[in-house]
Amino acid sequence: MRAVIIMAVAFTAAGVLAYFTVSRAMYAELERQLVEEILLFDEVYQSGGQAALVAAVRKLESPEIIGKRYVALVDANGVKLAGNLNVAPAYLNLTRQIEVVPTREGDTVATSGKKFATVQLVVGRDTKLIDVTLRTLVGVLLAAFLLIFVGVLLAGWFLSKQSFDKLGRISATLERVGRGDTTARIGDMRGDGQIDRIAGMIDLSLGRLSALTESSQNTIRAVAHDLRTPLNRALIRIEDAAAAPEGERDGLLADAQEELLKLGAVFDTVLRISTLETSFDRGAFGDVDLAGVIADSVPLFESDFAEKRQQVEISASRPVIVRGDSQALRQLLVNLLANANRHTAAGTQIAVRARRDNGGAILEVCDNGEGIAESQRDAVLKPFTRLDASRSVAGSGLGLALVNAIAIRHGASIELADNKPGLCVRVRFPD
Repeated sequence: MRAVIIMAVAFTAAGVLAYFTVSRAMYAELERQLVEEILLFDEVYQSGGQAALVAAVRKLESPEIIGKRYVALVDANGVKLAGNLNVAPAYLNLTRQIEVVPTREGDTVATSGKKFATVQLVVGRDTKLIDVTLRTLVGVLLAAFLLIFVGVLLAGWFLSKQSFDKLGRISATLERVGRGDTTARIGDMRGDGQIDRIAGMIDLSLGRLSALTESSQNTIRAVAHDLRTPLNRALIRIEDAAAAPEGERDGLLADAQEELLKLGAVFDTVLRISTLETSFDRGAFGDVDLAGVIADSVPLFESDFAEKRQQVEISASRPVIVRGDSQALRQLLVNLLANANRHTAAGTQIAVRARRDNGGAILEVCDNGEGIAESQRDAVLKPFTRLDASRSVAGSGLGLALVNAIAIRHGASIELADNKPGLCVRVRFPD
């Protein structure tokens, strides 16, 4: 409504300006014609005197001229000597001024005049053309205003309908989500307005919500499946301890306690993964040198690498700074080093590198072991995923899932690539 009022005021102001501009221009042209005619009569008077002036004025009394050009010559007493104009203005000495006067026939005439020694000359032009033009202009402006007003109303109705339709789609989608349909999406609105951008943001949020819901459901199913065995083992140890002689109970209870501690560690890791995936707080972030993270983490596995005769090559000769949580990034690298140590054979070559790349930073741990098949690389990033080859190695299947969660928390991407032979886990940090 406010936009319509503003448009009406602006159009009215423009119309008034156009009206007065056209009116002034037409009367200026009329004044120019009248001045030229007065100058012509002045030349006649100068060359032939009053008699010549009377004769020249009488030539304009013909019926063909009346209604187009008006002229009158009157003496000092106001008696008309010649001409076809019956009304004279009150002042005739200002040759650059126009006065519009009515005629006996009901028309209006724009007049101007000049005073000579004993007579006064009045010349005039009919204003019908100007009046018709201005009335036409007013009509055109009113018609244009009505057309524009109707057009704006129709455009506003169309845009409002589009907006209401889009809001209806958003409302219906959110209602479906509220009923539990996490696959519901608004879809492409095919526009670039604020509602379209909001719809896109809602779809992104719904996608993330769906992924988190699916991840939580998968985690719950995996927890129920993978932790059944250690829980059963702990239960069996407790039952055995209850039935065993007093001298054997302590050992069986210690075994049960160890199984339960392992379960507690698994639940702690699952909780940490969930927290990392759903947290957006980066208040603890600071500048972290990936070269320093490598220098702190690799020595922790020195004895493990030595036991399996695995050789480690470090490539991070200069600071590689990223924004992040230093403790979480150390955990990320520790998990990658632990995986490389546990899941590769004795004598494997392991490379740990940090470098700048296209404005960002890369941290990677590569080995020349058996590697992971391309079809299985996405799966190992999910909680409790263990490949058949690693079933004989102690672990919970949470190492790479925690690495992936930490990477996501830092806005980084993780890539499992073929090292030909072996596996290369590459974490790419944004600039």
